[in-house]
Amino acid sequence: MLESNSGRLVRFLTVVASAIVFSHPCQAYNFRLDDFQIIKNGSTLFDDSFTDGNPPPSAPNFSSGASASYVLNSGATVGPETGGKLTLDSSGAALAFNFNESRLFLTQRATLLTSQTGGATGLNSNSTFVVTGTFDLILPGPIVVPGMNGDQYAVRLTDGTSTVEGNDILTMQVVRRSDGQLAIQFRHFDDAGNTNTLLAQTLLNPAHDQIALRLSHPSASNSTIFGSFAYIDGGVPGSFTTFGTTFDIFNGESFTRAGFEAATPTLATPEPSSVVLLGCGLIALVGFFARGSRQ
Repeated sequence: MLESNSGRLVRFLTVVASAIVFSHPCQAYNFRLDDFQIIKNGSTLFDDSFTDGNPPPSAPNFSSGASASYVLNSGATVGPETGGKLTLDSSGAALAFNFNESRLFLTQRATLLTSQTGGATGLNSNSTFVVTGTFDLILPGPIVVPGMNGDQYAVRLTDGTSTVEGNDILTMQVVRRSDGQLAIQFRHFDDAGNTNTLLAQTLLNPAHDQIALRLSHPSASNSTIFGSFAYIDGGVPGSFTTFGTTFDIFNGESFTRAGFEAATPTLATPEPSSVVLLGCGLIALVGFFARGSRQ
């Protein structure tokens, strides 16, 4: 059974209140994205090589010449673009509550605004597409929130919108696991159902210059998405390794959108002078909504 809105709000306020009263540090990250590319039906739909000095939400045009742009998660910034690479740094991240894990994350997320209704710029169930993000192989830092995966960067597909939670969100990510190991993971998130499923993973080989993370929909006759990766050295990509586990999307909709992100779990630390006041205020709100949900 899905959690009611009041229940979700109570849980959110409880975690935020705890985060303020019992604060922990967060991990500072600094990653770099070299290229973000989408191939649709065998031809380049979009390619952002981050060379114009204008970071997202600015974007180069689609290959057809149509204008393109990203949308960022609320409060986040990314950049700068220097040397043909986009910086993803935790100083530009925004706090976001992850209901799947009942945890606050510092997150930077950019989603390319492709069409939801099909046409030349849509990533739809009746088209093939390949989404690839090429990152410098920067190793995520050590764990600071015990029991949680740590720093991570990823390419992603999402069917979420500004008004509807996504039920088919897929990521290919490099992550510091909670056990301290570095891994490449293929994950599915259902924000509406509050689930976070590890589909496949392998340990990361850190002895390379870069890594390409890929999500692909190779057949227009089904809804299957594959996750794969390739190491790159001296600008020369190796062969892609594809996970054997796949996942079918387009459940309730016929579109998806591609993007990239960086994130780290955190319990936010406010200014000392605001800890008691804000913490008590949030705890009072928790009590208010808890009473309301029981009535």
